[in-house]
Amino acid sequence: MTFDEGVVMLGTGHGGQIFAVDVDKGRISMVVKLDPKDVTAMVGDGKGKLYVGTADQAAVYALGAGLAKKGTLVSKALDAGQIAAWGTVDVRADVPAGCSASIATRSGNAAKPDDKTWSSWSRETPVAEGWARVAAPAGRFLQYRLTLSGNSKATPAVDQVQLVYQVKNLPPVVKAVMVTPSGPPGREPEKGSSELKFRMVRIQAEDPNGDPLRYAVYFRRLGNERWIELTKKLTKPEYAWDTTGVADGVYEVRVVAADAPANPPASALEAARISRPGVVDNAPPTVTGLAAKPGKGNATLSGTVTDAVSRVVQIEYSVDTNDEWIAVLPKDGMCDSQKESFSLTVPDLEPGTHRLAVRAIDEYKNAGYDSVEVTVEK
Repeated sequence: MTFDEGVVMLGTGHGGQIFAVDVDKGRISMVVKLDPKDVTAMVGDGKGKLYVGTADQAAVYALGAGLAKKGTLVSKALDAGQIAAWGTVDVRADVPAGCSASIATRSGNAAKPDDKTWSSWSRETPVAEGWARVAAPAGRFLQYRLTLSGNSKATPAVDQVQLVYQVKNLPPVVKAVMVTPSGPPGREPEKGSSELKFRMVRIQAEDPNGDPLRYAVYFRRLGNERWIELTKKLTKPEYAWDTTGVADGVYEVRVVAADAPANPPASALEAARISRPGVVDNAPPTVTGLAAKPGKGNATLSGTVTDAVSRVVQIEYSVDTNDEWIAVLPKDGMCDSQKESFSLTVPDLEPGTHRLAVRAIDEYKNAGYDSVEVTVEK
């Protein structure tokens, strides 16, 4: 970096570019781009000449204080992401009287420009106000070349180059549809109490063109052919499905993602994906064969718990209350199936009649109850 008469000269450590920063006018201009990539040193001689040292081909360059009569700038290869039709270009430039500026373009499908696979440079088009047609054929990559011609007193300055292009519309990609049990949206279910009657449908999708997506969500019972619509105007990749209106069973969810919000109906595209089958279980387990046999200061409580769809995960009992529940292990020592039998001794019962209640909970926090009375003698 050097400083001379209110202008700071900056060299990029990598890129081979030298910029002039006019502190008073707040203007930054690229003065030159050298073929070596690394500018490692700069020094001014105090008389307007700037010496530049480079690496990645060691060399020393001398830049004079005067204006060059002609200069060119070739852009890097601009990537549209896929084959594109190149539309128009707008060059915002200050071209003093007696000076000129023009632009040429070329295109190709290889990331590194070359004369064999890329098109030839187009005819030089004078820079003028407004948009000019890009004279390069369709291709994924495009380069532009600016040619600036000045006189001894003034030189053109380019502030901005804008290009318009159009790529072919590509269909969205739905990467995943995940369906998970949930309590009411917006709050976490309370432990051991709230049933998981909702299914959160979360969508992972993207559009290659960057278009906004709209989603339609459907469901069907496993084995059925007909899909039933839940919503078709979803703009967020998440939907809370209230399953209280469907029968217990195994279901699939289908999501259709469409880029219609950003495309005319004739060219809009869509993609779909089906979730893994998932269980809907809103019915509680049933407690059958509940019996209590009195003993001396205790009672033997037994019965069977069954759930039609999902696994029984917890069995509990209480004595003369609905507030204090005590866990019970089934006969096989583990709650690992849809049907579990249990038998236990309820200790420390005072003489008299007692109400013994049983609560069974399935995987989706549905709770089923039953109770029995038993009289313990003195």
